[in-house]
Amino acid sequence: MIFNSAFSKKKIVIVGLGISGMTLAKKLFTYNMDVTVWDDNPKIREIALKNGLRLKTVRNIKFSEIDFLVLSPGIQHIGPNAHIAARNAKKNNCKVISDLELLYYLKTKKLIIGVTGTNGKSTTVSLLEHILQNNGIKAEACGNIGKSFLSIKNLNEKILIVEASSYQLERLHNLKFDISVLLNIQKDHIERHFKMSNYINAKKKIFKNKTLDDHAIISNDDEYCQKIRKELIKEKKTNVISFSTNSSSKFNIRVENHKDFLLIIEDSCKTKIKIIKKKLNISLGKKNFQNIISAYCVSKILKIRTTSFKNSLYCFKGLPHRIEKFCSFNNVVFYNDSKATNISSTIFALNSLKNIYLLIGGENKKGNFSDLNKNFKNVVKTFTFGKSNQLLKVKIKQKNVFAFKNLKDSIEFAFKEALLDKRQINFLLSPACASFDEFENFEKRGSFFKKKIQELIFKKQK
Repeated sequence: MIFNSAFSKKKIVIVGLGISGMTLAKKLFTYNMDVTVWDDNPKIREIALKNGLRLKTVRNIKFSEIDFLVLSPGIQHIGPNAHIAARNAKKNNCKVISDLELLYYLKTKKLIIGVTGTNGKSTTVSLLEHILQNNGIKAEACGNIGKSFLSIKNLNEKILIVEASSYQLERLHNLKFDISVLLNIQKDHIERHFKMSNYINAKKKIFKNKTLDDHAIISNDDEYCQKIRKELIKEKKTNVISFSTNSSSKFNIRVENHKDFLLIIEDSCKTKIKIIKKKLNISLGKKNFQNIISAYCVSKILKIRTTSFKNSLYCFKGLPHRIEKFCSFNNVVFYNDSKATNISSTIFALNSLKNIYLLIGGENKKGNFSDLNKNFKNVVKTFTFGKSNQLLKVKIKQKNVFAFKNLKDSIEFAFKEALLDKRQINFLLSPACASFDEFENFEKRGSFFKKKIQELIFKKQK
Protein backbone atom coordinates (compact mmCIF):
# COMPACT_ATOMS: atom_id res chain seq x y z
CA MET A 1 0.00 0.00 0.00
CA ILE A 2 1.50 3.31 -1.07
CA PHE A 3 -1.18 5.36 0.73
CA ASN A 4 -1.28 6.04 4.47
CA SER A 5 -3.49 3.95 6.78
CA ALA A 6 -6.07 6.74 7.26
CA PHE A 7 -6.71 6.99 3.54
CA SER A 8 -6.90 3.22 3.09
CA LYS A 9 -10.13 3.22 5.11
CA LYS A 10 -11.89 5.85 2.98
CA LYS A 11 -14.82 5.14 0.66
CA ILE A 12 -14.22 6.48 -2.83
CA VAL A 13 -16.26 6.96 -5.98
CA ILE A 14 -14.45 7.56 -9.28
CA VAL A 15 -16.44 9.11 -12.13
CA GLY A 16 -14.74 9.38 -15.51
CA LEU A 17 -12.47 6.49 -16.45
CA GLY A 18 -9.93 8.10 -18.73
CA ILE A 19 -6.18 7.49 -18.36
CA SER A 20 -5.93 8.82 -14.79
CA GLY A 21 -9.34 7.57 -13.65
CA MET A 22 -8.85 4.02 -14.87
CA THR A 23 -5.29 3.86 -13.52
CA LEU A 24 -6.48 5.10 -10.14
CA ALA A 25 -9.40 2.66 -10.03
CA LYS A 26 -7.20 -0.34 -10.87
CA LYS A 27 -4.58 0.65 -8.31
CA LEU A 28 -7.09 1.15 -5.50
CA PHE A 29 -8.74 -2.15 -6.44
CA THR A 30 -5.40 -3.99 -6.01
CA TYR A 31 -5.18 -2.46 -2.51
CA ASN A 32 -8.64 -3.86 -1.64
CA MET A 33 -9.98 -0.37 -1.00
CA ASP A 34 -13.66 0.49 -1.01
CA VAL A 35 -13.92 2.00 -4.50
CA THR A 36 -16.90 2.30 -6.86
CA VAL A 37 -16.63 3.53 -10.45
CA TRP A 38 -18.80 5.00 -13.19
CA ASP A 39 -18.37 6.36 -16.70
CA ASP A 40 -21.09 7.81 -18.93
CA ASN A 41 -19.63 5.90 -21.91
CA PRO A 42 -21.06 2.33 -22.08
CA LYS A 43 -17.95 1.01 -23.89
CA ILE A 44 -15.70 2.22 -21.09
CA ARG A 45 -18.07 0.70 -18.53
CA GLU A 46 -17.58 -2.65 -20.27
CA ILE A 47 -13.80 -2.28 -19.92
CA ALA A 48 -14.24 -1.47 -16.22
CA LEU A 49 -16.27 -4.63 -15.67
CA LYS A 50 -13.68 -6.74 -17.52
CA ASN A 51 -11.06 -5.36 -15.12
CA GLY A 52 -13.13 -6.53 -12.16
CA LEU A 53 -14.06 -3.02 -11.00
CA ARG A 54 -17.25 -2.39 -9.05
CA LEU A 55 -19.58 -0.43 -11.29
CA LYS A 56 -22.61 1.42 -9.97
CA THR A 57 -25.03 3.92 -11.53
CA VAL A 58 -24.43 7.36 -10.01
CA ARG A 59 -28.10 7.74 -9.08
CA ASN A 60 -27.87 4.62 -6.92
CA ILE A 61 -24.81 5.72 -4.95
CA LYS A 62 -25.42 6.95 -1.39
CA PHE A 63 -23.00 9.88 -1.31
CA SER A 64 -23.74 10.44 2.39
CA GLU A 65 -21.63 7.31 2.96
CA ILE A 66 -18.81 8.34 0.57
CA ASP A 67 -15.68 10.26 1.61
CA PHE A 68 -14.34 11.35 -1.80
CA LEU A 69 -15.72 11.77 -5.29
CA VAL A 70 -12.75 11.70 -7.69
CA LEU A 71 -14.07 13.44 -10.78
CA SER A 72 -12.25 13.34 -14.12
CA PRO A 73 -10.76 16.79 -14.89
CA GLY A 74 -12.91 17.16 -17.99
CA ILE A 75 -16.21 16.69 -16.14
CA GLN A 76 -17.97 19.84 -14.92
CA HIS A 77 -18.64 20.07 -11.17
CA ILE A 78 -20.06 23.61 -10.93
CA GLY A 79 -22.74 25.56 -12.78
CA PRO A 80 -25.88 24.42 -14.58
CA ASN A 81 -24.03 21.67 -16.47
CA ALA A 82 -22.49 20.10 -13.38
CA HIS A 83 -22.49 16.31 -13.48
CA ILE A 84 -25.16 14.64 -11.38
CA ALA A 85 -22.41 12.91 -9.36
CA ALA A 86 -20.95 16.31 -8.36
CA ARG A 87 -24.40 17.68 -7.46
CA ASN A 88 -25.23 14.65 -5.31
CA ALA A 89 -21.82 14.72 -3.64
CA LYS A 90 -22.17 18.39 -2.66
CA LYS A 91 -25.64 17.83 -1.25
CA ASN A 92 -24.20 15.15 1.04
CA ASN A 93 -20.96 16.95 2.05
CA CYS A 94 -18.81 14.52 0.09
CA LYS A 95 -15.54 16.13 -1.07
CA VAL A 96 -15.16 16.52 -4.84
CA ILE A 97 -11.47 16.13 -5.69
CA SER A 98 -9.14 15.53 -8.63
CA ASP A 99 -6.68 12.65 -8.78
CA LEU A 100 -3.86 15.06 -7.79
CA GLU A 101 -5.35 15.44 -4.32
CA LEU A 102 -4.41 11.81 -3.61
CA LEU A 103 -0.74 12.82 -3.63
CA TYR A 104 -1.44 14.26 -0.20
CA TYR A 105 -2.23 10.79 1.15
CA LEU A 106 0.96 9.03 0.02
CA LYS A 107 2.63 7.12 2.84
CA THR A 108 6.10 8.38 1.92
CA LYS A 109 7.07 10.91 -0.71
CA LYS A 110 9.98 12.95 -1.92
CA LEU A 111 9.74 16.48 -3.27
CA ILE A 112 6.62 17.38 -5.27
CA ILE A 113 6.99 20.15 -7.86
CA GLY A 114 3.80 21.63 -9.33
CA VAL A 115 3.73 23.58 -12.60
CA THR A 116 0.79 25.49 -14.04
CA GLY A 117 0.07 28.32 -16.44
CA THR A 118 -2.13 29.00 -19.44
CA ASN A 119 0.80 28.23 -21.75
CA GLY A 120 4.08 26.36 -21.51
CA LYS A 121 3.42 24.02 -18.60
CA SER A 122 3.94 20.76 -20.55
CA THR A 123 7.26 21.99 -21.94
CA THR A 124 8.42 23.24 -18.53
CA VAL A 125 7.51 19.96 -16.83
CA SER A 126 9.34 17.98 -19.53
CA LEU A 127 12.34 20.32 -19.39
CA LEU A 128 12.57 19.95 -15.61
CA GLU A 129 12.34 16.16 -15.88
CA HIS A 130 15.13 16.24 -18.46
CA ILE A 131 17.38 18.53 -16.38
CA LEU A 132 16.93 16.54 -13.16
CA GLN A 133 17.45 13.15 -14.79
CA ASN A 134 20.45 14.51 -16.71
CA ASN A 135 21.99 15.42 -13.34
CA GLY A 136 21.47 12.00 -11.78
CA ILE A 137 18.35 12.96 -9.83
CA LYS A 138 15.51 10.44 -9.81
CA ALA A 139 12.53 12.39 -11.10
CA GLU A 140 9.48 11.83 -13.28
CA ALA A 141 6.83 14.00 -14.90
CA CYS A 142 3.16 13.23 -14.36
CA GLY A 143 -0.29 14.80 -14.13
CA ASN A 144 -1.96 16.67 -16.96
CA ILE A 145 0.95 15.81 -19.27
CA GLY A 146 -0.78 12.44 -19.74
CA LYS A 147 0.68 10.17 -17.06
CA SER A 148 -0.93 9.32 -13.74
CA PHE A 149 1.45 9.45 -10.77
CA LEU A 150 0.17 5.97 -9.85
CA SER A 151 1.75 4.52 -12.99
CA ILE A 152 5.25 5.58 -11.86
CA LYS A 153 7.51 2.76 -10.68
CA ASN A 154 9.33 3.23 -7.36
CA LEU A 155 7.16 6.28 -6.70
CA ASN A 156 8.51 6.97 -3.22
CA GLU A 157 12.08 7.24 -4.54
CA LYS A 158 11.40 9.99 -7.06
CA ILE A 159 10.83 13.71 -7.20
CA LEU A 160 7.46 14.22 -8.90
CA ILE A 161 7.10 17.02 -11.43
CA VAL A 162 3.38 17.56 -11.78
CA GLU A 163 1.70 19.40 -14.64
CA ALA A 164 -1.44 20.81 -13.01
CA SER A 165 -4.34 22.14 -15.08
CA SER A 166 -6.92 24.59 -13.76
CA TYR A 167 -9.45 21.73 -13.90
CA GLN A 168 -7.34 19.74 -11.45
CA LEU A 169 -6.24 22.64 -9.25
CA GLU A 170 -9.77 23.91 -8.61
CA ARG A 171 -10.51 20.65 -6.74
CA LEU A 172 -7.50 20.69 -4.42
CA HIS A 173 -8.05 20.76 -0.65
CA ASN A 174 -5.04 19.52 1.36
CA LEU A 175 -2.28 18.92 -1.18
CA LYS A 176 0.81 21.13 -0.90
CA PHE A 177 3.50 21.42 -3.55
CA ASP A 178 7.03 21.85 -2.19
CA ILE A 179 7.92 23.97 -5.21
CA SER A 180 5.13 25.67 -7.19
CA VAL A 181 5.59 27.33 -10.58
CA LEU A 182 3.11 29.74 -12.17
CA LEU A 183 4.25 30.60 -15.72
CA ASN A 184 1.54 32.94 -16.96
CA ILE A 185 -2.21 33.58 -16.95
CA GLN A 186 -4.16 34.53 -20.07
CA LYS A 187 -7.85 34.26 -20.87
CA ASP A 188 -8.73 30.59 -21.37
CA HIS A 189 -11.31 27.95 -20.43
CA ILE A 190 -13.98 30.57 -19.72
CA GLU A 191 -16.56 28.09 -21.03
CA ARG A 192 -15.61 25.87 -18.07
CA HIS A 193 -14.91 28.43 -15.33
CA PHE A 194 -17.65 30.90 -16.43
CA LYS A 195 -15.63 34.00 -15.53
CA MET A 196 -11.99 35.04 -15.45
CA SER A 197 -11.88 35.39 -11.66
CA ASN A 198 -12.79 31.69 -11.26
CA TYR A 199 -10.01 30.70 -13.65
CA ILE A 200 -7.48 32.86 -11.78
CA ASN A 201 -8.57 31.44 -8.41
CA ALA A 202 -8.09 27.92 -9.77
CA LYS A 203 -4.54 28.75 -10.89
CA LYS A 204 -3.78 30.35 -7.51
CA LYS A 205 -4.37 26.99 -5.83
CA ILE A 206 -0.92 25.91 -7.03
CA PHE A 207 0.25 27.91 -3.95
CA LYS A 208 -2.33 26.46 -1.53
CA ASN A 209 -1.22 25.30 1.96
CA LYS A 210 2.34 26.61 1.53
CA THR A 211 4.81 27.07 4.39
CA LEU A 212 8.16 28.83 4.81
CA ASP A 213 9.88 25.55 3.90
CA ASP A 214 8.39 25.78 0.41
CA HIS A 215 9.00 27.91 -2.68
CA ALA A 216 6.63 29.82 -4.95
CA ILE A 217 8.10 30.64 -8.37
CA ILE A 218 5.93 33.12 -10.24
CA SER A 219 6.09 35.16 -13.43
CA ASN A 220 5.98 38.93 -13.38
CA ASP A 221 5.08 39.24 -17.06
CA ASP A 222 1.29 39.63 -16.90
CA GLU A 223 -1.08 41.59 -14.69
CA TYR A 224 -2.76 38.53 -13.18
CA CYS A 225 0.52 36.96 -12.06
CA GLN A 226 1.77 40.31 -10.79
CA LYS A 227 -1.25 40.62 -8.52
CA ILE A 228 -0.84 37.07 -7.18
CA ARG A 229 2.87 37.70 -6.58
CA LYS A 230 2.11 40.80 -4.50
CA GLU A 231 -0.45 38.83 -2.46
CA LEU A 232 2.05 36.05 -1.75
CA ILE A 233 4.75 38.50 -0.67
CA LYS A 234 2.29 40.33 1.57
CA GLU A 235 1.13 37.10 3.24
CA LYS A 236 4.74 36.10 4.11
CA LYS A 237 3.76 32.41 4.27
CA THR A 238 6.31 31.07 1.79
CA ASN A 239 9.49 31.90 -0.14
CA VAL A 240 8.63 33.83 -3.30
CA ILE A 241 10.90 33.91 -6.35
CA SER A 242 9.68 36.06 -9.22
CA PHE A 243 10.99 36.03 -12.77
CA SER A 244 10.54 38.16 -15.86
CA THR A 245 11.25 38.06 -19.59
CA ASN A 246 11.14 41.85 -19.59
CA SER A 247 14.80 42.87 -19.75
CA SER A 248 14.05 46.45 -18.66
CA SER A 249 12.73 45.34 -15.28
CA LYS A 250 14.81 44.38 -12.25
CA PHE A 251 12.90 41.53 -10.61
CA ASN A 252 14.45 38.64 -8.71
CA ILE A 253 15.54 36.80 -11.86
CA ARG A 254 15.13 37.95 -15.45
CA VAL A 255 16.19 37.04 -18.97
CA GLU A 256 17.53 39.39 -21.64
CA ASN A 257 17.14 38.47 -25.29
CA HIS A 258 20.24 39.37 -27.31
CA LYS A 259 20.97 38.61 -30.96
CA ASP A 260 23.04 35.47 -30.43
CA PHE A 261 22.41 34.62 -26.80
CA LEU A 262 20.06 34.84 -23.85
CA LEU A 263 21.30 36.32 -20.58
CA ILE A 264 19.81 35.13 -17.31
CA ILE A 265 20.42 37.85 -14.73
CA GLU A 266 20.09 37.66 -10.95
CA ASP A 267 20.64 41.13 -9.53
CA SER A 268 20.50 39.97 -5.90
CA CYS A 269 23.70 37.95 -6.24
CA LYS A 270 25.14 39.70 -9.31
CA THR A 271 24.89 36.54 -11.43
CA LYS A 272 24.84 36.54 -15.24
CA ILE A 273 24.44 33.30 -17.21
CA LYS A 274 24.90 33.29 -20.99
CA ILE A 275 22.80 30.81 -23.03
CA ILE A 276 24.02 30.45 -26.65
CA LYS A 277 20.98 30.48 -28.96
CA LYS A 278 22.40 28.28 -31.73
CA LYS A 279 22.96 25.49 -29.18
CA LEU A 280 19.25 25.41 -28.27
CA ASN A 281 16.89 22.97 -29.98
CA ILE A 282 13.67 24.84 -29.14
CA SER A 283 11.96 27.87 -30.68
CA LEU A 284 13.09 31.25 -29.40
CA GLY A 285 10.11 33.24 -28.16
CA LYS A 286 8.70 34.59 -24.91
CA LYS A 287 6.91 31.31 -24.17
CA ASN A 288 10.12 29.29 -24.14
CA PHE A 289 12.02 32.08 -22.39
CA GLN A 290 9.54 31.69 -19.52
CA ASN A 291 10.01 27.92 -19.59
CA ILE A 292 13.79 28.25 -19.47
CA ILE A 293 13.95 30.83 -16.69
CA SER A 294 11.41 29.03 -14.49
CA ALA A 295 13.37 25.79 -14.93
CA TYR A 296 16.50 27.69 -13.91
CA CYS A 297 14.76 28.87 -10.74
CA VAL A 298 13.85 25.29 -9.81
CA SER A 299 17.38 24.10 -10.64
CA LYS A 300 18.81 26.78 -8.36
CA ILE A 301 16.59 25.63 -5.46
CA LEU A 302 17.73 22.03 -6.04
CA LYS A 303 21.37 23.21 -6.09
CA ILE A 304 22.08 22.06 -9.64
CA ARG A 305 25.27 23.68 -10.92
CA THR A 306 24.97 26.37 -13.59
CA THR A 307 27.17 24.48 -16.08
CA SER A 308 25.06 21.34 -15.61
CA PHE A 309 21.87 23.34 -16.11
CA LYS A 310 23.21 24.85 -19.36
CA ASN A 311 24.42 21.50 -20.74
CA SER A 312 21.06 19.92 -19.97
CA LEU A 313 19.25 22.80 -21.63
CA TYR A 314 21.32 22.48 -24.81
CA CYS A 315 20.38 18.81 -25.29
CA PHE A 316 16.65 19.30 -24.64
CA LYS A 317 14.69 18.87 -27.88
CA GLY A 318 11.30 20.20 -26.82
CA LEU A 319 7.96 18.48 -27.23
CA PRO A 320 5.94 17.47 -30.27
CA HIS A 321 3.07 19.79 -31.21
CA ARG A 322 4.62 22.79 -29.37
CA ILE A 323 6.10 25.07 -32.06
CA GLU A 324 7.80 21.88 -33.26
CA LYS A 325 10.19 22.41 -36.16
CA PHE A 326 9.89 19.08 -37.96
CA CYS A 327 11.17 19.58 -41.52
CA SER A 328 12.12 22.06 -44.26
CA PHE A 329 11.89 22.12 -48.05
CA ASN A 330 13.29 24.69 -50.47
CA ASN A 331 12.50 28.11 -48.95
CA VAL A 332 10.03 26.81 -46.33
CA VAL A 333 10.51 25.66 -42.71
CA PHE A 334 7.53 23.80 -41.21
CA TYR A 335 6.32 24.15 -37.61
CA ASN A 336 3.66 22.09 -35.86
CA ASP A 337 2.03 24.01 -32.99
CA SER A 338 -1.18 21.97 -32.80
CA LYS A 339 -1.03 22.22 -29.00
CA ALA A 340 -1.99 25.90 -29.38
CA THR A 341 -5.68 25.37 -28.64
CA ASN A 342 -6.22 28.89 -27.35
CA ILE A 343 -5.60 32.41 -28.62
CA SER A 344 -2.81 33.26 -26.17
CA SER A 345 -0.81 30.18 -27.25
CA THR A 346 -1.07 31.23 -30.89
CA ILE A 347 0.00 34.77 -30.00
CA PHE A 348 3.14 33.32 -28.36
CA ALA A 349 3.92 31.45 -31.59
CA LEU A 350 3.29 34.49 -33.80
CA ASN A 351 5.82 36.46 -31.78
CA SER A 352 8.42 33.68 -32.02
CA LEU A 353 8.83 33.56 -35.83
CA LYS A 354 9.13 35.85 -38.87
CA ASN A 355 7.57 35.65 -42.38
CA ILE A 356 4.76 33.36 -41.25
CA TYR A 357 2.24 31.48 -43.37
CA LEU A 358 -0.32 30.80 -40.63
CA LEU A 359 -2.83 27.93 -40.57
CA ILE A 360 -5.46 28.69 -37.95
CA GLY A 361 -8.86 27.19 -37.16
CA GLY A 362 -10.87 24.37 -35.65
CA GLU A 363 -13.56 24.47 -32.99
CA ASN A 364 -13.92 27.88 -31.34
CA LYS A 365 -13.43 27.93 -27.55
CA LYS A 366 -15.38 31.19 -27.24
CA GLY A 367 -12.21 33.25 -27.45
CA ASN A 368 -11.98 36.78 -28.81
CA PHE A 369 -10.24 36.32 -32.17
CA SER A 370 -9.94 40.10 -32.55
CA ASP A 371 -7.12 39.93 -29.96
CA LEU A 372 -4.97 38.28 -32.62
CA ASN A 373 -4.80 41.36 -34.84
CA LYS A 374 -2.28 43.19 -32.67
CA ASN A 375 0.15 40.29 -33.18
CA PHE A 376 0.09 39.86 -36.95
CA LYS A 377 3.18 41.91 -37.78
CA ASN A 378 5.11 38.71 -38.61
CA VAL A 379 2.31 37.07 -40.65
CA VAL A 380 2.48 37.16 -44.46
CA LYS A 381 -0.64 35.10 -45.27
CA THR A 382 -3.36 33.43 -43.20
CA PHE A 383 -5.28 30.26 -44.02
CA THR A 384 -8.34 29.57 -41.86
CA PHE A 385 -9.88 26.11 -41.66
CA GLY A 386 -12.52 24.00 -39.94
CA LYS A 387 -15.64 24.95 -38.05
CA SER A 388 -14.48 28.50 -37.28
CA ASN A 389 -12.98 29.27 -40.71
CA GLN A 390 -15.51 31.96 -41.70
CA LEU A 391 -15.56 33.59 -38.26
CA LEU A 392 -11.77 33.84 -38.30
CA LYS A 393 -11.79 35.28 -41.81
CA VAL A 394 -14.10 38.06 -40.61
CA LYS A 395 -12.25 38.74 -37.35
CA ILE A 396 -8.71 38.77 -38.76
CA LYS A 397 -8.14 42.22 -40.26
CA GLN A 398 -5.55 41.33 -42.85
CA LYS A 399 -5.54 41.41 -46.66
CA ASN A 400 -4.28 37.90 -47.36
CA VAL A 401 -6.80 35.65 -45.57
CA PHE A 402 -8.05 32.46 -47.26
CA ALA A 403 -10.81 30.24 -45.78
CA PHE A 404 -11.16 26.45 -46.15
CA LYS A 405 -13.63 23.85 -44.89
CA ASN A 406 -10.97 21.57 -43.44
CA LEU A 407 -7.30 21.36 -42.48
CA LYS A 408 -6.36 19.18 -45.48
CA ASP A 409 -7.52 21.75 -48.04
CA SER A 410 -5.81 24.61 -46.22
CA ILE A 411 -2.50 22.71 -46.07
CA GLU A 412 -2.52 21.89 -49.78
CA PHE A 413 -3.30 25.46 -50.87
CA ALA A 414 -0.91 27.11 -48.41
CA PHE A 415 1.90 24.69 -49.37
CA LYS A 416 1.68 25.75 -53.04
CA GLU A 417 1.59 29.43 -52.08
CA ALA A 418 4.63 29.11 -49.79
CA LEU A 419 6.79 27.47 -52.46
CA LEU A 420 6.00 30.31 -54.86
CA ASP A 421 7.12 32.93 -52.35
CA LYS A 422 10.66 34.20 -52.86
CA ARG A 423 11.24 34.80 -49.14
CA GLN A 424 12.31 32.39 -46.42
CA ILE A 425 8.91 31.27 -45.09
CA ASN A 426 7.96 29.81 -41.72
CA PHE A 427 4.93 27.60 -42.34
CA LEU A 428 3.06 27.41 -39.02
CA LEU A 429 0.06 25.40 -37.84
CA SER A 430 -1.08 27.25 -34.71
CA PRO A 431 -4.87 26.78 -34.56
CA ALA A 432 -5.98 28.92 -31.56
CA CYS A 433 -8.92 26.49 -31.42
CA ALA A 434 -9.82 23.04 -30.17
CA SER A 435 -9.43 20.11 -32.58
CA PHE A 436 -12.74 18.34 -32.00
CA ASP A 437 -14.47 19.44 -35.20
CA GLU A 438 -12.13 17.21 -37.22
CA PHE A 439 -9.86 15.30 -34.82
CA GLU A 440 -10.05 13.38 -31.55
CA ASN A 441 -7.35 15.55 -29.97
CA PHE A 442 -4.62 18.07 -30.79
CA GLU A 443 -2.01 15.29 -31.06
CA LYS A 444 -3.89 13.62 -33.92
CA ARG A 445 -4.37 16.99 -35.59
CA GLY A 446 -0.63 17.70 -35.38
CA SER A 447 0.29 14.23 -36.63
CA PHE A 448 -2.07 14.64 -39.59
CA PHE A 449 -0.46 18.00 -40.39
CA LYS A 450 3.07 16.56 -40.33
CA LYS A 451 2.13 13.53 -42.41
CA LYS A 452 0.37 15.67 -45.02
CA ILE A 453 3.34 18.04 -45.34
CA GLN A 454 5.73 15.12 -45.76
CA GLU A 455 3.47 13.62 -48.45
CA LEU A 456 3.42 16.93 -50.36
CA ILE A 457 7.21 17.25 -50.14
CA PHE A 458 7.64 13.66 -51.38
CA LYS A 459 5.44 14.38 -54.43
CA LYS A 460 7.50 17.47 -55.23
CA GLN A 461 10.73 15.50 -55.00
CA LYS A 462 9.62 12.88 -57.53
